[in-house]
Amino acid sequence: MSKRTSKYTIEEKVDMIHQVLSDHQSIHSVSNYYQLSSHTIEAWIHRYETAGVDGLKESRGWKHYSEATKISAVND
Repeated sequence: MSKRTSKYTIEEKVDMIHQVLSDHQSIHSVSNYYQLSSHTIEAWIHRYETAGVDGLKESRGWKHYSEATKISAVND
């Protein structure tokens, strides 16, 4: 299993998000400046708006689901 690490800290991600949301810079200009995909910044903004700063934290492992949840997902 590979260890996922982000090139940017949470503080840097929040700063980029604030540049778009508060400073009214375009996602395109911010993504070009930091050499990121605009889709990455859009995803960060979505996670920030739905879960706050905690949504920007990297996951540290695989999410485990119960057998019942897996069967329910397959049936749906």
